[in-house]
Amino acid sequence: MKLTKDEKQSLINAKDETAWYQKCDEIKARRNGIYPNYLSREILQIYQNKFPVDKYKECFSKYDPDKIILVSHTNVAVGQILDAIMKLKEVKEKGYRRKFFDDRICTIHHYCKSKLMGSKGLFSNEDFQLHDFDHHPLEG
Repeated sequence: MKLTKDEKQSLINAKDETAWYQKCDEIKARRNGIYPNYLSREILQIYQNKFPVDKYKECFSKYDPDKIILVSHTNVAVGQILDAIMKLKEVKEKGYRRKFFDDRICTIHHYCKSKLMGSKGLFSNEDFQLHDFDHHPLEG
C-alpha cells in the first residue's frame, strides 16, 4: 500500500528532521513495523525534495552558488534533488542552467572523480617513493 494523501502531507509539513522521523515511525507502525521497498522509495523521494532542497535554498541566498557542493548517494537521488532545485524561484531568476550544477550537485563518486582525481597535490608519486615496498615494516 502506497502512502495515503494524509501521510504524504504530514511528511511534507514536517518542520524539521526530528518531526519527519516521528512521522515515519507512525507510518511504519500503521503497517505492522514493515517498510516495503516501494514505500521506502516514496518516502525517500519526499525527503529528497524537502530537506536537501530547503538547505540548498537557504545556502543559495547566503553564499556564492559556485562554492556550494551538495553530494548524494545515488544518481537517482541526485536527479530528483536537482530537478527540485531547478524549480526554485531563486535559481530561475539568476538564470542558472542544469549544466552549471553538474559538478556541484552530484554523487560523492562523481565529485571525487571530477575534482580530486585530477589534483596533482592530492595524490603524487612522492607518496610511494617514501616507502620500501619490498620490505614489510613489521618484518625484522
